Amino acid sequence: MEGGISAQRTLVLTPRRPSSPGWQRFYVTLAGIPGLPQLSWRLVPKGRPVLVQAMRVVRCAFDRFNRTGSLPAAVFDREAVTNQAAEVLGTVGTFHGYQGWLELMDEVHEAFDAVRLEPERLVGVPPDRMVVFVRLSARGRGSGLSVDTRIAIVVTIRRGRAGRLDIYRDPADAVASVGLPAASG
Repeated sequence: MEGGISAQRTLVLTPRRPSSPGWQRFYVTLAGIPGLPQLSWRLVPKGRPVLVQAMRVVRCAFDRFNRTGSLPAAVFDREAVTNQAAEVLGTVGTFHGYQGWLELMDEVHEAFDAVRLEPERLVGVPPDRMVVFVRLSARGRGSGLSVDTRIAIVVTIRRGRAGRLDIYRDPADAVASVGLPAASG
């Protein structure tokens, strides 16, 4: 299912192909089960598989978005913030909660259809963040022009869910924001 996972300071997950709808439902449901222990992001021997599991949840959430055009509320913390740091597909700003994510997607879908976010690599950064390197593709609704670019999203986990999403037009800016060496991007 996944390619290389390295266990140095960061953990790297490289999807070889999209996850199946069954795995998407499983991991998204897992993220939304009340009373389930919160994901621990400590890089101790027993915690490493939990970080990989959290990365799989995020990866499956992207795959589900590509399949359905939506993300379930269960993957977002109740106080989630999405920050579009630079203009990506005509949107910029800060959006609050799951409703904010829906507003951001409404803005995107006003101008574009066939929007896809393909996760190419996920880098876990202890104790609570990951950088998701994404190939973004979309087609202009009115113009029909295609967009195909790489962006990066820094996901901060809060209470076992996505608590903050910082979307960067330039992946190098995302890498710098979490303190990784430039070669990580």
